[in-house]
Amino acid sequence: MTSASDSLVHRARTPVLLVLLALLVSGCIFRDRSEDYRRAESIKPITLPEGVASVPLEPLYPIPEVRLREAGFYDLASDKFEVPRPEPMSADADKTKIKIQRVGNQRWILAEAPTSQVWPLAQSFFSSYGIQVAQSVPSTGLVQTDWVVFKADESTKSQFRIRIEQGLRPDTTEIHVLQHEAPASARTLGEWPNSSTNPEREAWLLDALANSLAGDIENRAASLLGQAVGGAVKAELFMDGAEPALRLRLSEGRAWATVAHSLSREGFLLWDEDSERKLYYVQYLDPTKKRNWLVRLFTFEPASEAKTTDYRLSDLLSHMSGTPESQALFGDIPGVTTGEPLEKGLGYLVVLKREQGDIIARVRDHRGDRLDLETNKRMLAVIRRNLI
Repeated sequence: MTSASDSLVHRARTPVLLVLLALLVSGCIFRDRSEDYRRAESIKPITLPEGVASVPLEPLYPIPEVRLREAGFYDLASDKFEVPRPEPMSADADKTKIKIQRVGNQRWILAEAPTSQVWPLAQSFFSSYGIQVAQSVPSTGLVQTDWVVFKADESTKSQFRIRIEQGLRPDTTEIHVLQHEAPASARTLGEWPNSSTNPEREAWLLDALANSLAGDIENRAASLLGQAVGGAVKAELFMDGAEPALRLRLSEGRAWATVAHSLSREGFLLWDEDSERKLYYVQYLDPTKKRNWLVRLFTFEPASEAKTTDYRLSDLLSHMSGTPESQALFGDIPGVTTGEPLEKGLGYLVVLKREQGDIIARVRDHRGDRLDLETNKRMLAVIRRNLI
């Protein structure tokens, strides 16, 4: 007969045996294979049946060869290509999405939004103001209104031509307005002038359109038609042979003004300039290479990083390098002569030249010689980023 104590011992042993059995089983089922690769041996190549040819494996989605034009700012033939980081916003970019820019007598709206977003908002503006649109061409970004008569002066009538274009920076839009005025009795408009007949009417439309866009620009809706608006890019980084350059599709006056503006931003110091010869004398202190205050306290500042200079632009132009690359770019500029290097020469020269209808900007050292690719590209990218 089994005693009560024997029964209790038997019951106590049963769970222990079950746990041990489970551990043994799990050890067999879930064996550690992490070291199996160390014991792996080479196997013989697979032999195909007679009459069957092997085909090399190919990627399902092959990456096409990047052509120089598509690479844009990177010369794949001579430059070690790296995927560029996204461009930071310009030093002028802030919460203001809509601005009215001015260069000389020219005024236009700058919108911090792509044309695909601005195009439908501009169309909505004309509708809300009761302005009839006589012509709308998305492919060229052109909108032409019908006659508009103002209550303040019913003896005349106006038409407006609005050009919606890509801005100088990525995902920005420019809106230019041209106004034409005629007597209220006139049946034909005649030729469009080069500048607005009545600047006050032009200013009214610019201000009204800018205020309307400012209230709606946060709306992310875009138009498929608007994606084609704007024409060619106005500011384009490219490789001119082995040298980086910046192409500007602008008038000379605006190109000069917008580059001068950029050369006082984000590490650039504009020391001197000559609008006749289209030359700037600048310093560039890369803001990404800031040293902490302790390092600056116990180290000397390199002469090349000085924030002031002892020379004017004319001093540099009379001591230019005699190298072929310097003479090719500066040789036809009045007043440029070769000479010995200046004792404390430093900084950079930015030169604008019109070539085949475009303005081309290049950066050289203070002697007119080329810079290393990395430095040159970085400086041109900063210039482009801060154009207005």
